[in-house]
Amino acid sequence: MFKNPGLGPCAFHQRRLSKSRTIRRVCRAGSMFSRFVANLRCLLRPAFAQCSTGGSKNRDPEKAANENYDRAMRKYIVIFCAALAALMAACGKKPGGDHAIARQDLLHRRFVLVSSDGKNFSARERVPSIEFNEGLRISGAVCNRFAGQGRLAGNVLFVEQLASTKMFCMDPDLNELEDLLARMLSGGAELRFDGRNLVIRQGEHELLYTLND
Repeated sequence: MFKNPGLGPCAFHQRRLSKSRTIRRVCRAGSMFSRFVANLRCLLRPAFAQCSTGGSKNRDPEKAANENYDRAMRKYIVIFCAALAALMAACGKKPGGDHAIARQDLLHRRFVLVSSDGKNFSARERVPSIEFNEGLRISGAVCNRFAGQGRLAGNVLFVEQLASTKMFCMDPDLNELEDLLARMLSGGAELRFDGRNLVIRQGEHELLYTLND
């Protein structure tokens, strides 16, 4: 059944911080790669000069080396430009990806649970639900009914002063779900909403709800 956990460190924010660090490492790698390409001229020209000596005796070795070098550099530049475009896209993308969800997207809407971490709940006689009421007041039911005051920070939902009834739950899956949902809402959970389906995610846990107005 529901507990009232403290806010504590949020696993979701730790995951976003890790993703942000990864993107910064990729950007630094791109900068290093750019400097490497800039130094290819002095590194590769001697090798192309040696390769050109195997050609025609009447051919100028230095000119042949320059031609070989230019052909190779055109290939490297194409590869570099493609890699740079991918790096720029990665550097410009914000962790979390989606646009921020507004209160109006959720207010006065009721959602029923489809699955929890891939486990199907939609065919059960008693389907868990969550509602977003005026002032972003959150309520819903699993085995017990729960309620709390919601707060949005971008795409992250925090539910403060989360409370619930204390009825004993005979279904072990629902009992586990109640504890998980309480931890997610109290600690901060990422929301994704496409107009129909609502995903509540924290760390490795993901709850999929669908609109049921």
